[in-house]
Amino acid sequence: CGDIDICGFKKAPLHYREVMWGNAKINLAVHAPIPEGRKEKVAAWGWPDERQSWTWPGSEGKPLDVIVYSSCQSVRLELNGKEIATQPVNNKMIARFKVPYQPGELNAVGLTTEGKRVANTSLRTAGKAKEIRLIPDRSKIRADRNDLSYVTVEIVDQRGTVVPDAEVPVRFTVSGAGEIAAIGSAAPNDPSSFHLTTRKTWQGRCLAILRPKGDSGKITLKAEADGLKAATISIKTQSVTRKFLLVASPFQWEGSMMNT
Repeated sequence: CGDIDICGFKKAPLHYREVMWGNAKINLAVHAPIPEGRKEKVAAWGWPDERQSWTWPGSEGKPLDVIVYSSCQSVRLELNGKEIATQPVNNKMIARFKVPYQPGELNAVGLTTEGKRVANTSLRTAGKAKEIRLIPDRSKIRADRNDLSYVTVEIVDQRGTVVPDAEVPVRFTVSGAGEIAAIGSAAPNDPSSFHLTTRKTWQGRCLAILRPKGDSGKITLKAEADGLKAATISIKTQSVTRKFLLVASPFQWEGSMMNT
């Protein structure tokens, strides 16, 4: 199960726990459609196949299970601006809905006892993949081989929505004051080496890790894929002056320790 995958991206249980721990007032998930004739079996430490996605081509008109985690008193669910239903949140901080799938925007609104809107979150149907988006965790890092920059790689449509079913081979090149330390995805069935410079995205994402060579300057990462707009980012590397503090010992030794 686990709260994050091998790339550090959030998995379904963490969206629930964020609400339980008070880090979020509301989170929204959709159970992936189960193929006809098959059943889902969840192990003791497992979790249902819930995803932060409202992109389910081929499921038009079919009812999907929508799960809302919230610390609010009740939740109103809306699809394309129209109210689907309002449900109270149970003692496990969950409200469940059945929603016939149609593309658009699914919006969950958290309400107080008086019906006041206090939180909301939404999922939007992704269109055709158009470009690559690179999101570094930091724009500046130390010019030290022990420091790293983690760059999230996303396949997005023309509105910037991640395309969750995109499995696209992305080619990476790096120049300047750094190198690629590793590239990977969270695909459980992909045993490819982390040191390859091409990686297929899984659920629309993968991760590139950059390492400085040790000099101040700029690391430039470029990501390309056939049929998509390429993306380039730069990470600055800065030298750090290390300061050492010498502290005098509170003990004063007289003579040799052999004489004590």
